[in-house]
Amino acid sequence: MRYFLSTKINGYFLFFLLFFLSCKVASAYDENITLNQEELDYIRDNPIIRVQVANDWAPFNYIKKEKASGYVNDYMRLLADRAGFKLDFVEGKTWPEYMEMLANNELECISNMTVTEKRKENYLFSRNVVMDVFNGLLTKNDEQQQGNIETFQNRVIAVARGYSQQELLTTYYPDIKLLLTDNLLDAIREVIAGRADAALGAHSVFSYYINKYLLTDVRSTPLIANNLFPSAPHYIAVNLKNKVYCHHYFDPYSGLLTEH
Repeated sequence: MRYFLSTKINGYFLFFLLFFLSCKVASAYDENITLNQEELDYIRDNPIIRVQVANDWAPFNYIKKEKASGYVNDYMRLLADRAGFKLDFVEGKTWPEYMEMLANNELECISNMTVTEKRKENYLFSRNVVMDVFNGLLTKNDEQQQGNIETFQNRVIAVARGYSQQELLTTYYPDIKLLLTDNLLDAIREVIAGRADAALGAHSVFSYYINKYLLTDVRSTPLIANNLFPSAPHYIAVNLKNKVYCHHYFDPYSGLLTEH
């Protein structure tokens, strides 16, 4: 009997705790964000959100068996289910093309973008982080300066065109020569072929392809000690003119996902 009462009390406690947390998140949203009638009408008339799908940013955002796969796309599906909107996954474009599409309102959002000063001029970012990854420096195994980007002055580093690493290297390491590729897999190929001394990008993505293709002559080292490239938080990005999506969907409901 005492066990039954204890279980029942614990059940009530858990219910009220979850209810309190949900109210706390929802009330914070209601107090901080108020949509006008025009914005509410826009949301009602535009329930479908077009979002990019990367071709090869595994294991986070990629195409597998003709389906948008990976953590980021599953996150967006859960967010859509909670918030009540529909997703239209747009495939087959390069990263610069997706960014241009977002700027031209041909996409409602990009699901995983890191924040830079230049990007803040054109995009609004969600309050909550979608994911955070370590940056990695990929080199051949016989490279003596693995994980030390400062030693690559006047050498060649491959980066994916339009990625945040390109902007940061151009700004803070102007003596490093950049070899721009369409994606990180191509950047790996440039290192293996000897046309680049290293590649810079997401450590987990490098590791995924190293394991998938059994690449035994290269390795990726996380840039933990570098102040510019220790990690790369990714956020949902929208066009500045479409901030209503952040206010109505992404910020409040991603906050609920974060809490629970």
